[in-house]
Amino acid sequence: MTESVVHVQVHDMSESEDSDATIDPDITDLGKDSPDLFNDNSDQDHMSPIKSRHSLDNHKVENTSSVSQTNKKCDIIKKLKHDGKLMSKSKIHSLSDEESHDDKTRILPSKPQTFGKRTCSEEVDEANKKRLNLQKCSNSPVRNDGDFSNSVGSNKPLLSKEETLCIDNKNKSENAKRRKMPLCKYGSKCYRKNPSHLKDFSHSGDEPSTSDQSSQSPPRKRTRMDVPSTGSPSPGIETFTEAQPFSFFLTKVAGIDDKYNSSYTMNLKDILSPGMGNLVASCQFNYMFEIEWLVKQYPTEFRKKPLLIVHGFQGANKTRLEADAMSYGHIRFCQARLEMTYGTHHTKMMFLLYDNGMRVVIHTANLIQRDWFQKTQGIWVSPVFPKLSKSGAKEGDSKTHFKHDLLDYLSAYRAYQMKDWTKHIQDHDMSSARVHIISSVPGRHTGERKTCFGHLKLRKVLQENGPKLDTVKSWPVIGQFSSIGSLGPTKDSWCRDWLQSLSAAKGSANKMVPGTKLILIFPSKDNVRQSLEGYPAGQSIPYSINNAKKQAYIHSHFV
Repeated sequence: MTESVVHVQVHDMSESEDSDATIDPDITDLGKDSPDLFNDNSDQDHMSPIKSRHSLDNHKVENTSSVSQTNKKCDIIKKLKHDGKLMSKSKIHSLSDEESHDDKTRILPSKPQTFGKRTCSEEVDEANKKRLNLQKCSNSPVRNDGDFSNSVGSNKPLLSKEETLCIDNKNKSENAKRRKMPLCKYGSKCYRKNPSHLKDFSHSGDEPSTSDQSSQSPPRKRTRMDVPSTGSPSPGIETFTEAQPFSFFLTKVAGIDDKYNSSYTMNLKDILSPGMGNLVASCQFNYMFEIEWLVKQYPTEFRKKPLLIVHGFQGANKTRLEADAMSYGHIRFCQARLEMTYGTHHTKMMFLLYDNGMRVVIHTANLIQRDWFQKTQGIWVSPVFPKLSKSGAKEGDSKTHFKHDLLDYLSAYRAYQMKDWTKHIQDHDMSSARVHIISSVPGRHTGERKTCFGHLKLRKVLQENGPKLDTVKSWPVIGQFSSIGSLGPTKDSWCRDWLQSLSAAKGSANKMVPGTKLILIFPSKDNVRQSLEGYPAGQSIPYSINNAKKQAYIHSHFV
């Protein structure tokens, strides 16, 4: 029985494991008033001399002997002093004061330093690189007689304090904004490219660039979560009235701008809200159910009202469904009889009985969380049908035979559990219904029953109530759907009769409208990947590769 339709980075060099030289702002002159930095008896930590990079470019003196060989080390210092390349005490103090003025940080050696096998020039080069890092961290324009900035070979201007503060404030503002947004369940591993998703969800941790997201594989199957409140509060009767006379809604979708959830949208909680009526009992027809989630969609005051669940499960699936409801004493079940091998129960409908009437809702969503979270579904909501003063199947019907067709459909279940709801329908005036019901019942139908269900019923409705043939003869038939089954080996095995029904119009009788073009819409790989749910959404649009290979002709109709 199928569905009813209608930079700034701070480097702490004192902790760097690969650092062979550190900077002590308190180191003074290397001349006669200074302690010998290479003397093992010195009380200070062993360090390489600190000079401008250009001061040693032509003096690549290699220390190949032990640190204790004082004579060779003194020769190096004398050589540097003779050439006038060694800094004076005042210059070293000046550099140290400037470097430590802004960040108030003393970076001291973590252990005695030695040259090892590197040259003096290499040691000084690295020391100057690290001093440059310190300078950038403190944002202080350190110079050595106006030559320091040139000697390090950097053409990039240093950031001022104001620029650094601006960047810092911007980062803090962005981080605070992210903390206020709901957290994406995939975090830093999120693969989605949709701009609205990145705007509406926080991705704490290392956020991947959008260029990386396009090639990532989908994560594990999404877990259940509560449907967040989106858009405006429960619309109640005001929003329902606004959508008349069509009374057609789309479901609210999490993760998009609120403006798209503000008009002509409802979720399950809205439909079941007290504003729509004082609920006395309800009946839910569907293909898939999550009992615990479903019960939570009802307002607290309605959660113990009688609920009948109509399903098509058999065997273990039926046992599991009933076990899920064991803790809810108000729930009863009705199993649809599926006597055909390929028969399924895809009907998605609900009956809502109020103290002042009854409402019928026909929609496209399973009663599971993910179908109401980030998928767009369609909902038709009837007006409240008042009670009749005189009950009867033929009383209070509409011009579209809504009541008659609804009772005809319920009778196809041949289930005693439907007795109460059949009576409720008979007791209510449904003359205000302005839609036709097109239902499907698996089985073989003959005679007049052939046009009571399925696409032949649709054909009959269009022939009697559709537009004139001259108006629609150039119109294409456009079909959008979420799954593809086995359609047969050739195009004519399914398309001819089905297309004839969908293209029917007044005056077309039982003939195919000549030249009718068929256009089919089915999600592509990129449609799925770039959707709000990403690749996990693919589990809702089944199409096996075996069927695709056998019916390649259908691809000619895709757009």
